[in-house]
Amino acid sequence: GLLAIFRPDIVGEALCVCRAVDAADEAFGAIDTLNAARGETGLPAIRFGLGLHLGDVVYGNIGAPDRLDFTVIGPAVNLVARLEDLTKTVDRRMLMSSDFAKLCPRPTHSMGHHNLRGVSEPHEVFALS
Repeated sequence: GLLAIFRPDIVGEALCVCRAVDAADEAFGAIDTLNAARGETGLPAIRFGLGLHLGDVVYGNIGAPDRLDFTVIGPAVNLVARLEDLTKTVDRRMLMSSDFAKLCPRPTHSMGHHNLRGVSEPHEVFALS
């Protein structure tokens, strides 16, 4: 797993959303190229899903002095992890929250409201059109 953080306090939310979508496109392009090479040698494709969301988080080193891990915690982290998990169920490579979709520079469409484990209310989920 991987968690990428784009900090809107530095460049603003709209630019962070653009950069996140661009990074997702680049990641999918790279994996598609790798999978083409893997297919030629009979290896199975590598699949992954991405969840995109805007929200407040707490980040930093957590743990004991002899074992510190840099991590990010908070409800926004939980929500984006559930979006990523939902990609498997709805067979989409990338899903985004409504907060993210509102600022997305590319056309999106609703995938409906979904109950997300550990999230109190159903959330409307979006995908790129």
